[in-house]
Amino acid sequence: MNIIHDQEKGGGEIKFSWREVWIILRHRKLILSPEGIQGFGNSLLRMIMNWNLEDIKKVEEKDVTDPSLKRDK
Repeated sequence: MNIIHDQEKGGGEIKFSWREVWIILRHRKLILSPEGIQGFGNSLLRMIMNWNLEDIKKVEEKDVTDPSLKRDK
């Protein structure tokens, strides 16, 4: 299983090998060992962290002004 994050669009996809697809078809469920669930969770968290870091950079690049500091003309 390989999780691929699309940096431009923000989405992602999970690619399975043919062996993994066959196992899913045969058992009709995903069976993850403790190590497998940890790796899967780590991959998702890494993707979320990268996504949040990119959003923070985008916000920092914008010129944001506080609306409470508007001056009356």
